Amino acid sequence: MRRKLVIRFHLETNAVSWVSADAVAEGPATLKTGSLAEAAMLAQGAKVNVIVPACDVLLTSVTLPATNRRRMLSALPFALEDQLVDDVSELHFAVGQRDKSGLVSAAVVALSRMHHWMSRLHEAGLQPDLLLPDTLALPYVEGEWTLLLEDAG
Repeated sequence: MRRKLVIRFHLETNAVSWVSADAVAEGPATLKTGSLAEAAMLAQGAKVNVIVPACDVLLTSVTLPATNRRRMLSALPFALEDQLVDDVSELHFAVGQRDKSGLVSAAVVALSRMHHWMSRLHEAGLQPDLLLPDTLALPYVEGEWTLLLEDAG
């Protein structure tokens, strides 16, 4: 199993936090904060997951008739068009899983924001395997709350 590097972008700052996790890690992983270049030094051979601020990502769900993933992605912008303020041509869409009731989960982010994140990653020599909003990085246990408490400073 590949080692995993998790990088988290912070709001309105160029600093990032990261943790390098191994499937057979010896002891707890240590969270570090610094530049993206520092985090990139650990990326060789690792699966790179990037956590982005949830305030930049709309998480929603929609009913889509198509079962083919490519067709669902093509239909998604138009299925959500009436719920969005921005023009669909200025947005990036990601299709999630279909639930038991037929709703398909989706994530929407401004293309300018996505380009900003990707250009920062590429400049640091990183090719992410996954980008996800920080709300989806928290563990989920049905019927329970999960909170993330951070220092204000």
